[in-house]
Amino acid sequence: KKYNYIISNPPIRVGNEILYKLLLGAKEYMLDSGHLIIVVNKDQGAKTIAKKLENSYKVEIINKNKGFFVIDCQI
Repeated sequence: KKYNYIISNPPIRVGNEILYKLLLGAKEYMLDSGHLIIVVNKDQGAKTIAKKLENSYKVEIINKNKGFFVIDCQI
């Protein structure tokens, strides 16, 4: 099944290899115009994650609040 939106607070502490496998693997479950929306704390590398995901998604930080970033990753 494919979805318009996948929303997640990803498990940052699983390590980069597993984290990026999860985030990039989400594409398999998204429609062509789908969005992966994630919430990541600034202290847990939100800016770095957003930057790395730019290689595979159109990335936009849609909100910041109290150190948390809401990041929209669109195919």
